[in-house]
Amino acid sequence: YKQLSDKAIRLLIFSISLILLFNTSLISAHLIGWDIHREYAVFEKTFMNKNWELLPIKQVMSSSRINQFEAYNANPSITLLPTFYATVFNLPNNEYIFKFFFQFFIALIPVILFDLFRKNFSKICSTTACIFIIIQYPFFQVLPSIIRQDIAYLFFVTLFLLAFCNLK
Repeated sequence: YKQLSDKAIRLLIFSISLILLFNTSLISAHLIGWDIHREYAVFEKTFMNKNWELLPIKQVMSSSRINQFEAYNANPSITLLPTFYATVFNLPNNEYIFKFFFQFFIALIPVILFDLFRKNFSKICSTTACIFIIIQYPFFQVLPSIIRQDIAYLFFVTLFLLAFCNLK
């Protein structure tokens, strides 16, 4: 273990993360999860219209509660980003953007955390902390089905990395 470089450990953490995430997201031919179905519907609306519509707050409010479908529409991570990928890659089934491509973003989170931990802790301690995060049920079972939160987590850990690490 002492002979492994930080690059090799990053690759190992990324690979383990990706395998566990694919184990959940690719288990079915269709989307699996909670919020991902609404997120996908909002993406499909944007993709089909080739337009991202942000409705005024008066139109978003329906009766006494917020129309959740339109509240999801305010997230560029589930409207514009998958529309970009769908246009660039021209996949036969757009569900694979959510099932496959977004899992790479999620797998980056422990890698970034490793870099953050590595600045203050030993190699073994940093690796153990990341593996502990990866093997938790919410990481590989819940995160593949809540795409907008995943992108937020990615930005959050990247912000911490930039704020607390002296990049050279």
